[in-house]
Amino acid sequence: MRVLLLSGSARIPSHTRSLIDAVAAELGRLGVDTVTWDLASDPLPDALADFHRAPDAIEHPETQRFIREVVLADAFVWGSPNYHNSYSARLKNALDTVNYDYFEQKPIGLVTHSGGIVSTQAVDHLRIVARGLLGVAIPTQIASCDADFMQEPDGTYTVAVPALQRRVVKFCAELTKMAKLLSGGGVS
Repeated sequence: MRVLLLSGSARIPSHTRSLIDAVAAELGRLGVDTVTWDLASDPLPDALADFHRAPDAIEHPETQRFIREVVLADAFVWGSPNYHNSYSARLKNALDTVNYDYFEQKPIGLVTHSGGIVSTQAVDHLRIVARGLLGVAIPTQIASCDADFMQEPDGTYTVAVPALQRRVVKFCAELTKMAKLLSGGGVS
């Protein structure tokens, strides 16, 4: 199984990216192959209206590489900071680059980070987008705030709250279970 994790923050370092890294580490512990696409360090060009009609025809090399990663994925994790009670423009742009052919009947895990208080608005909006792309957003989602993290000497962040660590474990178990079910592999 292969999971593509999208980090939609524009900041480096970012709490959202740290949350994505915690999810990727847990998925790795479960034996899942992961690829993380950080839209801060690896941004995509602006999606044009015709991109989602024929993503394979896009000539931009980074976009072609992104589409290849999307095609290879069995499941996804979409992560975004909470910007103005919704998800980031960078994540929106990435999703506008592709169409529902790439997400149909594939599980999508949703994670968000907001500054001072936990807020689910970004993942609430992303749940609608997942449905619009014919994907299957898993029931468990992750929402964090600054108090859930410890800042490391290099400026990066680490999940520090046991309740959030347990949520990451539950989230990853559910994502992998859903991916097996939707691929016809059953549950083991």
